[in-house]
Amino acid sequence: MPGETITRYNKSSFKLSEAHQAKVNAGVKEVIEILKLQESRNKIGPLTGGIPLACNTMQSYGKHYESLKYFFGQIGDFESLLILQNEPLQYYPSMKPASIVLHHKWKVGASGSFLLTENGQKVLDLDRNEIRCLGSWLSPENLEQCRSAISTLHRARNMVGKYQNPCNECVELDRKNLYHGCRFHR
Repeated sequence: MPGETITRYNKSSFKLSEAHQAKVNAGVKEVIEILKLQESRNKIGPLTGGIPLACNTMQSYGKHYESLKYFFGQIGDFESLLILQNEPLQYYPSMKPASIVLHHKWKVGASGSFLLTENGQKVLDLDRNEIRCLGSWLSPENLEQCRSAISTLHRARNMVGKYQNPCNECVELDRKNLYHGCRFHR
């Protein structure tokens, strides 16, 4: 459409503009405050933890982590971005499955096509511009490798087991500073 702004990406390096990085930094800080996350006294290790991996696997995982950081920053999912940061926190929320799916669609969708949510809505960046798919993943191995990198990252942050959405009742109690766990999580 004439006059519309479209976000374009350099496929070889995922780097946010200074303006977007400032928004991401502010968003991450706000999420840390909202979730009342505490800084850890322990130093944070590499994103893969102490899990022994081959050098080429580490490089591949690093490529996926950079892509995820960039994408989560672009769509404003600061909560999912926390686990990819270097800040030593006592607890990291899991990446949101919906954001991971959008990342994968962004990579595998037809190059130049609009990135759509599961409801068919166009995904917007931090400036409210429509995001277009890269179409850069032509091999199914890229998807499997990215999923493995995500799984390794969560294991390195002591997050094992099936994903669970936050308990709404616990979240509401915490907002009221009455947190002792809901009737199911005491």
